[in-house]
Amino acid sequence: MRMFFPLSPERLLYLDFKKTQHESGSVVAHVVQRMNHRQMEQAHEHVFASFRSEELRAELEEVFKSRPPLVPEMPKDLLSD
Repeated sequence: MRMFFPLSPERLLYLDFKKTQHESGSVVAHVVQRMNHRQMEQAHEHVFASFRSEELRAELEEVFKSRPPLVPEMPKDLLSD
């Protein structure tokens, strides 16, 4: 299992459960941006940031409007009248 936690627009925290030694490294900016965007897509309701950004707020609102529902609607034929 792997987990990614955005820390800033340039940094993310990566965790795994493979008994990996502690280390740090660099990744290219678009990888961090993609991971941060993925976190927004998977967020249930709230996204917290370590800084205030109207650009980030606008991106989040767009993600929430355009993504499919996290809990899909039940098919009509399974609902009782």
